[in-house]
Amino acid sequence: MINQRIENIVNFIREARDEADCFAEHVMYFMAFLLLGAGFIALAFTICMLAFTIPKVFIPLYFSIFILWQGYKRL
Repeated sequence: MINQRIENIVNFIREARDEADCFAEHVMYFMAFLLLGAGFIALAFTICMLAFTIPKVFIPLYFSIFILWQGYKRL
């Protein structure tokens, strides 16, 4: 599901880049792609950092979210 969303975002950026008329639009779409990548990396880093800095709170929270997500997928 998440892989499909990421693929849709990348396809959208590629299509918009291909339809761009000038170099400035190409640069803008490249910057958008970089910002999205940096956002995903920052989110992953934050999740990992929180698990190691406050493990008593966040590790049970991660397990709870995982269990609830599995239950949600089975509905």
